[in-house]
Amino acid sequence: WTNNSDRWKLAATTDGNNFLYHADDNAPGVDLYKDTVYTAPIIVPVTTDGSVWKLGFDQRNSYMYTYVGGPRHDVSISNDGGATWDSAWVASNASFTSLTPVEPIDLSVYAGDTIHVAFVHHGDFDTAWRIDNIRITKFYDPILSAMIPDFPATAIGDTSVRMMQV
Repeated sequence: WTNNSDRWKLAATTDGNNFLYHADDNAPGVDLYKDTVYTAPIIVPVTTDGSVWKLGFDQRNSYMYTYVGGPRHDVSISNDGGATWDSAWVASNASFTSLTPVEPIDLSVYAGDTIHVAFVHHGDFDTAWRIDNIRITKFYDPILSAMIPDFPATAIGDTSVRMMQV
């Protein structure tokens, strides 16, 4: 992990579970910070089986509220070594008292690329953000079987169906 701020911490629970944490900085009157912590390079393999790679994590937000230019948490991704970043996810302005999973972020546009993932805290004298269980998982679209009438039955009690994958 690399970061641009001493406000990002790698912390641990009493049972040894590590997590990322950005605390309320308690620095009123200072311009809004844009504190970033990002990963080492990650290769996103190309898939040939119809699956996609997705980024997931659990988060806990404290003191989230809305005002112009107010606090915001987001995940950005770079596939050019950090020269440019694409915003892939932005947190809602909701506080969570416990770790809550986010909707997995689709990485299919980065298949075959080497990426960096950044967790970005925008704010000043406000929110605390805890991030845990960061994972990249292979997802498969489900294949569902359905019985669909192909043509009407020709005799009473007869049926005609075919199997198809949806």
